[in-house]
Amino acid sequence: MQEPKDLLKPEYLHRVFHLDESSPSGLRWKTHRCKCFIGKPAGFLQKTSKYAYGPMWGISVKNNSFYAHRIIWIMVHGEIPKGMVVDHLNGIQSDNRIENLSLKTAGHNNRARNRKNRDNTSGYNGVSYRKDIKKWLAQLMRNGKHQKLGWFSTAEEAGRAVDAAIIKWANENGEEVRFTNFN
Repeated sequence: MQEPKDLLKPEYLHRVFHLDESSPSGLRWKTHRCKCFIGKPAGFLQKTSKYAYGPMWGISVKNNSFYAHRIIWIMVHGEIPKGMVVDHLNGIQSDNRIENLSLKTAGHNNRARNRKNRDNTSGYNGVSYRKDIKKWLAQLMRNGKHQKLGWFSTAEEAGRAVDAAIIKWANENGEEVRFTNFN
């Protein structure tokens, strides 16, 4: 039996799938244990966690599930280096066109998300409320550590502080700012 990691080798993926932008997932079956699937679009649309923006295409191969965008990236560019993730540039996670995919660090991918988590109550990324002191906290996550930016009287003030810190950090590190609370 093949190990799951062997199923993501480019040689194997090219035997099983072919790239096709007319397929909703971006892939079609080249071979399948059930011959009726050959030539058909590969994958299923699945709901994802509170951190994801909309559904993503998943594909089951030999009882292992993989994201279609990862398979497509590997087929075009080769294996994904450790610590890297495949990012959807337009933020639509069901859009697996190769020109919409980019390799990023997990940290950069999280910073570039263009929406708030579903459980966000302040309306702004990086802003939370402390009832006991009746203040809004602005904070960012950098290199795995919380960076507190300060306490504010309103959520909007805290949101603007987060944006200023994001823009400053991006400029200092040569990164593109794809999302802020007020753009």
